[in-house]
Amino acid sequence: MGFGAMKEAEQHQLLDCWYRQFNDRLVDFLYRGVRIRADAQDLAQEIYLRMLRVKSPELIESPRAYLYRVAIHVLDEWRTKERRAKQHSSDGLEDIVASTGLYDNPRQRDLAVDLRSALHHLPASYSATLILHWHYGMTYAEVAEHLDVTERQVKRYVVKGYAALRSRLEPALDGAND
Repeated sequence: MGFGAMKEAEQHQLLDCWYRQFNDRLVDFLYRGVRIRADAQDLAQEIYLRMLRVKSPELIESPRAYLYRVAIHVLDEWRTKERRAKQHSSDGLEDIVASTGLYDNPRQRDLAVDLRSALHHLPASYSATLILHWHYGMTYAEVAEHLDVTERQVKRYVVKGYAALRSRLEPALDGAND
């Protein structure tokens, strides 16, 4: 087909195939983050709507990893929106600041921003693997099942992902140690 955009009907057919293949696990993953099944299903629909905007989905080499990467972004946006929607009071604020160290070290905050940027620039398979394993606490076996790869491949993604992060973050880490 070349590098031109797919016809709309072909794109819908491809996304329908991905939906049938990945949706149950995707909703389960989202449910872990939101704890309400209906919200998880709504977020999954948002992910597929975003996929409709992809110009050339046929070029996506690892659809499951790509969907999870989009899911992580959608989940992060949902959490931010939920935090903003809640009523805020000063009750418990001291506990939150103490537990997160939010104001203790501005360099740590800067490193967190650098880390997020570095993750965004990794290949989808690396960043999805690292986020699922590190942030969501999934075992290699669980990550392998979610991404439909072998545990050995997950280990490779983790090793290569950490190596890429180290090389991207080395200047920031050197500055933090000064």
